[in-house]
Amino acid sequence: MKQMIVKSPLALVLMLAVTGAAWVMAGETNKATHQLVVNLTDGSCVIGTTTLTNLPLQSEALGTMAILLEKVRSLKFSPNHESVIVALANGDKLQGSLDTVSLKLQTIFGPITIPLGKTTEIEVRSSERRALEFDGNQNYVTVPNNSTFFPQGAFTIECWAKISDQTHDWAFGPTSVAQVGWSVLIDGRGIMFQAFGLSGGPNFGIGYFSFDSNWHHVAVVYDASTLFYYIDGSCIYTQRSGGALSVGTQSLNIGRYPGSNFWAGQLDEIRISNTNRYTGTFTPRCTLGTDANTVAYWKFNDGSGATVADSSGNEHNGTLQGVPVPTWVSGATCAEGRR
Repeated sequence: MKQMIVKSPLALVLMLAVTGAAWVMAGETNKATHQLVVNLTDGSCVIGTTTLTNLPLQSEALGTMAILLEKVRSLKFSPNHESVIVALANGDKLQGSLDTVSLKLQTIFGPITIPLGKTTEIEVRSSERRALEFDGNQNYVTVPNNSTFFPQGAFTIECWAKISDQTHDWAFGPTSVAQVGWSVLIDGRGIMFQAFGLSGGPNFGIGYFSFDSNWHHVAVVYDASTLFYYIDGSCIYTQRSGGALSVGTQSLNIGRYPGSNFWAGQLDEIRISNTNRYTGTFTPRCTLGTDANTVAYWKFNDGSGATVADSSGNEHNGTLQGVPVPTWVSGATCAEGRR
């Protein structure tokens, strides 16, 4: 991945226009809007739209340039807010300093002004959330194996899910028929986490929940001694355990268990983390986001094609499989605004 380092101060002003070019000079305007997901230092999140749509950067090497927000994937701020990394959709990165300014967003609660000094990350989201729909018969996604998929201590595995069949339960995971790895199972009964290597056996019971046809956030959290099952931020089941996950060599499957078991429904925002993110009741974010503990993160906002991009920066990209392949659909719906 290429990286461009901007050494001189970065004047971060969200303004100006979207055009068809990747780079434009300051001064062009139109009325296009972008949706931003702003993660705040207090752990909350604000989602809204802005008509201020480009990032003027000052570089000693390149001079003044304006980067269109439609070419930007995210902005990540350092803890002291003395620098910011701008990740572009083409894989390039820009790094520099910033002048703290306010960002104005239009939300369902009305206009909100956010000091950038109160933010940790800003995601520039596509105009429509996307997800993948699985038919329960033969389509799925494969992600090449990586040892980081098997955290050797605490972990969190989560997603947004919408089931369309009460009996198809194998949602995703790097499990093999050789009984190594883990899988998340979601069906009409609730959720189950199958894990090998942890003490207590491969199956750790079912967190009972009556799934309907709506989107629900699902999370399995392990703190190195206990497994916690969460639905929509509420813990529905706990299981004492211990040890660490067995590390396998198999691919991670989304929508399928090795063999002939397939999942029916829609999946969005799958994230694997090497920490126990939740320790009590919480409000799930529509967009989960990334940080230093994110192992892999599939947002499914690609919207077309045969590749599912990993937004963690670790390049665990997936490939759509089957005839037909999974279908791109509108993504998980949840209340906009502060989450």
